Amino acid sequence: MKLNSAVKIVCELNTSLEPQMSKILQDLGIQNFHAQKARTEVYRERKAYFGLTTKLMIEDDPNTIYSFYIPKELEEKVLREIAHRLNLNIAGYGSIWSEKVEISGSEKFINSNIDLDQLTAPESLIVSKNLVAMDIIVQRGLSEDIIKAALDLGMCVPCIFYGIGTGFRNTIGILRITIPAEKEIIRIIVPKSESEEVMNKLIDVGHLDKPGKGFIYLYSANMGIIDTKIFRGKSLSAASMEQIIAAIDGLKGNVDWRKKETSHLTGTNSKRKFLTDMSNMSIFNDEGFYEQLVTKAMENGAAGATTSNERFKGGSEDAKDISPSRERSDFVISNEQKEKLVDVISEEEVFQKNENGFIELKKVMKACTYLG
Repeated sequence: MKLNSAVKIVCELNTSLEPQMSKILQDLGIQNFHAQKARTEVYRERKAYFGLTTKLMIEDDPNTIYSFYIPKELEEKVLREIAHRLNLNIAGYGSIWSEKVEISGSEKFINSNIDLDQLTAPESLIVSKNLVAMDIIVQRGLSEDIIKAALDLGMCVPCIFYGIGTGFRNTIGILRITIPAEKEIIRIIVPKSESEEVMNKLIDVGHLDKPGKGFIYLYSANMGIIDTKIFRGKSLSAASMEQIIAAIDGLKGNVDWRKKETSHLTGTNSKRKFLTDMSNMSIFNDEGFYEQLVTKAMENGAAGATTSNERFKGGSEDAKDISPSRERSDFVISNEQKEKLVDVISEEEVFQKNENGFIELKKVMKACTYLG
């Protein structure tokens, strides 16, 4: 099992910014990347009862998630450059962060020919460190309570995309008809210091430790700039709260001062069981092969997967034959299973024959689901 270390940059943007993002990636020499359709959710102030009162409604925006791989020594410079050009330091424009990963498979997906002359972002741009990404997988249509809870925390704008689930549903016979295969994946980014309390809160809200309710897992977001504009409405002051926060960030030189009192999030079950010593394994391949690969992984010990669709753009010469229609299957597996599963998938006939697949691995800090 040969693994190549790399950094994955993930950027969530309003779909209207797609042309601008494409131009930035082209300028930097980032030719090979994936894009995925999603949505973000915010609170919107609405007038009610003939305009005499107001109430908060959830409003969604079309979103695109970009992801690509670069050498780890360019992590902060590339992240800063994209954030600077897209004005992501202004709340409401989007989020960007990095993840340390290992890749088993072709090296053509790692963008090594970055134009260093284009990396001119100022050092004054505040980039948060020690962040944690949190993915929550639930049945499609059951995400509202978790989204509201995430918004009420006031830490970031949640991003939601869709997938097909395989796992617990396949083990319960005819009862599987009561659990739809369609899933929603809710992603939020929070400071590491508050991740435990936030995770427990969302488990309680979504009953994620009950049978068939869902799955939640945490992994490191090494550094980034996260969108915190969770509210849209009339401002009664010269500056919005987001502008005030950004100004204090500049004065402090970091975002550590934002730490909140999270004692109100406690009261969860002290006997709750968590999964630790885990990894996230993502299998990327051209469209049409995920069922064989997921089945093979489950036959060799994987508990289940969530598969979603992405678009691929390959500008480099060795990526011209890669289909623009791609599938990504995500598994959370124990570290003991990792080597065996990577070898099994790598040797699978459809994976080798297609030659456009690769496996991404990253550490999972903690996970929770129904454990029986």
